Amino acid sequence: MDLIVLKRNEEDNIMYIIEENKFETTRLSECYDKFGQKIGKENAEDYCLENSYCTELRERFLNDLQTAGFEVENKSWEDFVESDDNSIKEFVENWRDENEVYTEALAYNYWDGNNWRSVILDDDANGYSVNYEKVEQELAEQVLTAYKNVTFPDYKFGKSEVESDGFVFLKTQYPGDPFLTTVEL
Repeated sequence: MDLIVLKRNEEDNIMYIIEENKFETTRLSECYDKFGQKIGKENAEDYCLENSYCTELRERFLNDLQTAGFEVENKSWEDFVESDDNSIKEFVENWRDENEVYTEALAYNYWDGNNWRSVILDDDANGYSVNYEKVEQELAEQVLTAYKNVTFPDYKFGKSEVESDGFVFLKTQYPGDPFLTTVEL
């Protein structure tokens, strides 16, 4: 099990240990903000038909449909995307593959007991939604070495805390805590 050490920002003295394999590349629009709401196509800046700001793309889609011989008069783009006609479905699928661009993120989505949340390490949108970052390699090695050598006491009131090598490690049983442990300097 490969572990990584994260922190929220440079000024923060709190770090978090989590399994690296929990993260996957996904669409940023499918991740969640701090309120448990999906980031959505608009906020993720996806270039797609569902993004209400992509009116030019929608117009091009309808023009390309008309050029391909489909009747588009008095119809919206949604009519074609939701069509049951196999020839239209095939056209729409191919057109979307060639013309739409989605912002991707390296993220871990989890349920905190009340809402969906996301730990986002990297995204294609210049880090707009990144809420955690990896700590420097040297510090990460120190933290992980100390973590591997600790034995946590029994949980009391859902928490177990131990100090080792200048770090304080805190494990919880709370459903809203996605990390193996929280680390304080």
